[in-house]
Formats: sequence, C-alpha cells, structure tokens
Amino acid sequence: MIEYLSKSFEEFLDSKQIRGRVRQYLLDTVAMASKSTSFLTGIENVQKFVRSIGRYGNTPFLWTLYGSGELPQCFCR
Repeated sequence: MIEYLSKSFEEFLDSKQIRGRVRQYLLDTVAMASKSTSFLTGIENVQKFVRSIGRYGNTPFLWTLYGSGELPQCFCR
C-alpha cells in the first residue's frame, strides 16, 4: 500500500482493475471521492463507510430507514 501514498484514489482503482458501475459506485457513494482525491483520503472514507454499516440497521444510510420527509429541510436552513 505504500506505493499508492503519492497517487490518487482513482489510480488505485485502476491498478485493481475496478471499472464500470462498481467503480462509479465506489467513487461517488462509498468513498465520496473525485478524480483528484488522494489515495489516503479515499481509503479513509471507505473505512468510515464500512464502520457505519450495521450501526443503525442493515444500511449505512439513515434517511432510507426513517424516510426522507425531513431530509430536504436540512438544505433550506
């Protein structure tokens, strides 16, 4: 893993031959990463995501468990 410290998270996914929808899912949802996100930041974000699974149910996404009625209000205040 030391060889990736100076590279981006996307370069890491390239080296593991992760492509297509799985790659897009990992970048957008799991790692919340862009093309310029460093490897270390991407891995830390993935670790946070994995630690959150099972904490409040079977998914790391709270709004899908309890509905999304209050979700829009967080953006209007």
